[in-house]
Amino acid sequence: MKIIIVGGTGLLGYHSLLVALNRGYRVDSLAVDDIELGNWYPGEVNVRYGDIFELSEDKLREYFTGYDAMIYAVGPDDRI
Repeated sequence: MKIIIVGGTGLLGYHSLLVALNRGYRVDSLAVDDIELGNWYPGEVNVRYGDIFELSEDKLREYFTGYDAMIYAVGPDDRI
């Protein structure tokens, strides 16, 4: 199974992707570029960057095509 996690670099998304990887799923992520990914983030996860609230419908369709499931793990931005 191939999964994309929206918000995959945040707290909920990160823990969701760890569970999915442990279950043998292929996981990709769509996230905003607001955190530096280091050795703590699994290298097998392909991360695409973009703000889901600002991407066009065509771009979202492109990003979501080819996946069996999507996990929405975007939390509120408490900085604003």
